[in-house]
Amino acid sequence: MKKLTEEFYEELLALTVKRNKGIHTKLLNLEDMEEKEEYIDTLALARETKTQHKKDQIREAILKIFQETSKQPTKYQVHKVTGIAYVTLGKYYDEIIGEIYN
Repeated sequence: MKKLTEEFYEELLALTVKRNKGIHTKLLNLEDMEEKEEYIDTLALARETKTQHKKDQIREAILKIFQETSKQPTKYQVHKVTGIAYVTLGKYYDEIIGEIYN
């Protein structure tokens, strides 16, 4: 994993000013680079965990629908079961279908 540089930290601060005031404030309040690295790693871990949870939900829904109908489920059917937005389904649906059927 790359080390957090002061330059990257400044770029990150500039991005968060306009997008997320809460994260920007927390980044400003961090004292040393180690603390900053730990906080940014935690954000990345949270994002990865959330993504994996959504993928697991989609996978379970596809398998459930397939068992009930013996046909490949559509994104609409998966959306109805999970409530996951179509944009998110669009990102992961084809990848998960490929994993299941291979």
